[in-house]
Amino acid sequence: MKKILYSIVCMLLFYSACSDSDIEPNPPGQAMQQVTLTFSPGEACTRMAADETRIDDINLYLFPTGGSPARHLYLTPQRAIVLELPKGDYTLYAVANAGTDLGEQTQDYVRSLRFDRDPDALADGPFPMSAEQAVSVRGDMRLDVTLVRAVAKVNFSCTVAAEFASKLEIKSVRICNAPCSVSLFAPSRATTSGDVADTTPDAATGQTFSASYYLLENRQGTVAGIGAQEGKNQTVAPEEATYIYIEGEADGVKVAYRIYPGENNTTDFNIVRNRVYNTDARILGMNTVDWRVSTAEVAVTPLAESYAPGASATATLELVSTNDAGNDFYLSYHLDAGQGTVTIDGEHRTEGTPYPLLSGSGTATAEIAYTQDTPGDVRLRLIVTDRYGFSMERELTTVYKNPELTLTYTQQGNELTVYDRAYIDYTVSQPGYTGNYTVTIVGVPSVFYGRYGSDVPLTTYTQYGNGSNTLRVKPNMVGPNPLKITVTDTDGHSAEIITSVMGVTTTADLKPTFSTASGLLYVTVESSRPVIDDLTVRVTANADIYSYGGTVTKKQYIVSVNIEADRTTGKGSVSLGGIGTYATFSVTSYTAEFKRTSDNGLVEYKLQ
Repeated sequence: MKKILYSIVCMLLFYSACSDSDIEPNPPGQAMQQVTLTFSPGEACTRMAADETRIDDINLYLFPTGGSPARHLYLTPQRAIVLELPKGDYTLYAVANAGTDLGEQTQDYVRSLRFDRDPDALADGPFPMSAEQAVSVRGDMRLDVTLVRAVAKVNFSCTVAAEFASKLEIKSVRICNAPCSVSLFAPSRATTSGDVADTTPDAATGQTFSASYYLLENRQGTVAGIGAQEGKNQTVAPEEATYIYIEGEADGVKVAYRIYPGENNTTDFNIVRNRVYNTDARILGMNTVDWRVSTAEVAVTPLAESYAPGASATATLELVSTNDAGNDFYLSYHLDAGQGTVTIDGEHRTEGTPYPLLSGSGTATAEIAYTQDTPGDVRLRLIVTDRYGFSMERELTTVYKNPELTLTYTQQGNELTVYDRAYIDYTVSQPGYTGNYTVTIVGVPSVFYGRYGSDVPLTTYTQYGNGSNTLRVKPNMVGPNPLKITVTDTDGHSAEIITSVMGVTTTADLKPTFSTASGLLYVTVESSRPVIDDLTVRVTANADIYSYGGTVTKKQYIVSVNIEADRTTGKGSVSLGGIGTYATFSVTSYTAEFKRTSDNGLVEYKLQ
């Protein structure tokens, strides 16, 4: 790590920084010494950006050792002042970026100053800085005051090893036990859970992650006897030690990794102000023998395929948590489909309300029971959430049904141009059922009712009882056009048709023709097939004008022709420009600009 000193000096006279009232009168007959003070951020362990050296204001205190009146100056924003002081010894305190004039204070009060900030807001800056030093004035002098940042910087990156990359996906990274307060003039250490907070997690995807974090100082000391990096874990770490928390998922199992920054990867748990900690991690696996790794796995026994109305469907959820003594797990559920009731361990639970399941490591089970009195599909989502907000979902599905609903179909046509139609003839039946059905259509192609009916696309309609119907299908894109048709009875029982048609590109030829009348050139563009979307054809016509006496003039005319969707013809015109009563006109050549392919890609337009 390199140390780089950042120093910005802006020389300004003292009286531009504060009012005369801030200065105590000189003792009678005592010679005054001119002292020039400059302020600069201290060294960092690596190069820092400009915002990390930002100084918006400085509260300066000078306390004479002989008991003379103290001096307080509030400076904004310069970093140099010139003042006169009598000879003597002083203790200097500087507080940068307090954001306000702290006023005249006692030395004890200044030494007790703290800075409070939500860890998530710390990076918004500017950073708190401070300086304390003894000053001996014996003559005119220059004094450089080095301001020390009360924050540390953690540069973190991690990579999943190649042999584990196919299983693990990193989901988020955050800092846990980040201090919320720091002492400006004394070593700072969080002592209670109320002194720290977890940062908002940074979302991650894939197998790599990198970010930088700013933290207030948290000197948690060292723990002797840790001989290997795997020993630097939660079992020996001080209670409020700051750590990096990585969440991932491997084959449906939550995997978490804790990394404690410090001066080394074994015994040191300190986060020291004005330091930069570079931490590069390589995730090799999910071995729970390593206490830096914790896991949480949820398993659920499946429900039977179907139940009769009124029957109880039961399942068992099991959570296994390892190496995670400080975690808490909660169970909730959402009924995405169904109209029944849910009990957990024999008690009725409100949908969406978390239910305490497990605290710390170990195994917990929950007995799930579901009852529904009416036919219909059931989708029950069980959600286990931990204190970090990580969720693991498991879905239970079944069907409460009466006699089977059957849906059969035949399809005519598969490979289609936009001008072609496929026909689906289907039959729905359910013994003993006398109600109606709701037919829902989801997919890429457009679907129309009947073999020869209206060309209004359908998304849903009612079928009146058991029986047969025909649907027309039009492709809307090149390639596969998937389609799902769902028939549902009034009891919620449903059956599906899952099919598709293949969209095939076809060609439509465009041919312009020219005519003149009343001083205008008319251009008519004919398409061999109806255009799919509104189409603008920009025709450039090169013409010879034969004037009286045999003079030939060459002219060029540009005409925009619009063909409306589903039509084959468009017409446009342009003035001939006064070519004369007896002149004759002849188009010798033409070109055209137009959109070559329809929006859906099913029609290619070519110029004849």
